[in-house]
Amino acid sequence: MNSENSKDRSSEDSQTISEKRLAANRANALRSTGPTSIKGKLRSSKNAMKHNVFSQPKLLSPGDQKRLQRLRRGLFADLQPIGILEILCVNELALTTFRKTRIARWENGLIRKSVDWAQESLEEKHGLDEEDLCTGEKPPKLTKAAIAAVSMADADEVGLIIRYEKALDRKAERLLAQLQRLQRQRRSGTE
Repeated sequence: MNSENSKDRSSEDSQTISEKRLAANRANALRSTGPTSIKGKLRSSKNAMKHNVFSQPKLLSPGDQKRLQRLRRGLFADLQPIGILEILCVNELALTTFRKTRIARWENGLIRKSVDWAQESLEEKHGLDEEDLCTGEKPPKLTKAAIAAVSMADADEVGLIIRYEKALDRKAERLLAQLQRLQRQRRSGTE
């Protein structure tokens, strides 16, 4: 019984910190000011969000619901699943493919936002305002090279897009291989 008490005490001791460490932690916390730049504040505001995997599900817009249903019907018609496992594979394949299309729209939106920002910057550089543009003054146009340069403006977001696309590609390949394996097994069992 004495050994049990020593085990309890040692685990309790390892979980508590010394008064000296506690005082140092509090002093450090008082000196911490957090991010000061706008970019740093924006990034830290999303710290708890991470990837939104476990967040409350957001409802799809009516247009997205129709796109998903159309995709699902098409996959069911093409792949003709039979049985719960095959149906689950096709459903998951539909969701994965749909997510890939949403990522493509995210990427297009990011590029469009970057190009619009660059166009506005170019107009400001040439001293044009909305009044000039309303009177028929033609704004300078971005060159194709400038559009290409600004289309990759936010490397962090582009990196996320690429990572998500690769993960979804791998998942789609695995699901399709699993579905084909299940269908082969089903066919060989009935013939």
